[in-house]
Amino acid sequence: MKRTFAILSILLYINALIIPVFPVFNYMVNTELYEALCINKDKPEMECHGKCHLSDEINEKEAEKKTTPLLEINLKDYPIGFVNFVVLDELIPSEFEPQVIPIREYSFHLQLDIFHPPKQLV
Repeated sequence: MKRTFAILSILLYINALIIPVFPVFNYMVNTELYEALCINKDKPEMECHGKCHLSDEINEKEAEKKTTPLLEINLKDYPIGFVNFVVLDELIPSEFEPQVIPIREYSFHLQLDIFHPPKQLV
């Protein structure tokens, strides 16, 4: 079961990597089709060979990707467990200013004689 899940995950990852490059693979396989759909047939000196149609297709995919909004989820509509949303501005008064009083009751004694042998019980 774990192996099947791992293979499926790898295939989905590879699929996500190949999708943006798919028009280029399609152009390499179907060059004749792209040459037939070429916009610059009347300008053979450009030696386009359908690359103009390929660039238009890639631009359409990019524009489609930009216009597709990401999925927005409002957590207030789908609560998870017992989560309560608290507005902190209502809990803390605006006049509240915490008072910080520094405490200087710290002392340090340097002890150079750290190691001493244990005492023997008599």
